[in-house]
Amino acid sequence: RMHASDLFEEAAQLLLDAVLRLAQRLAQRQLLLPAHAPHAPSLPADAEAGSGALAAAAAPWTNILFKMIHAPALSFARKQAKKLLLALCGSKPRYAELRDA
Repeated sequence: RMHASDLFEEAAQLLLDAVLRLAQRLAQRQLLLPAHAPHAPSLPADAEAGSGALAAAAAPWTNILFKMIHAPALSFARKQAKKLLLALCGSKPRYAELRDA
């Protein structure tokens, strides 16, 4: 056992991973965003109109997730942060647009 002296050494990593997984599940069920944020539109014609408001409601999350993705100290959480960001964006083109901006 290499880490026998510190039992809770990985507790912060495990907690962050659990929080990101929970947030991803909430985002998939559209429970993560505030109640006043509109849900993703069901009609393709309304997609452009609704995406701006949805992105504005998710903006605080996206900033935090981008910082987590690019932080070397949080490399263990990069995959979960990307999954959550994709769930918040709703589509891969929107995810790529935010990532490249």
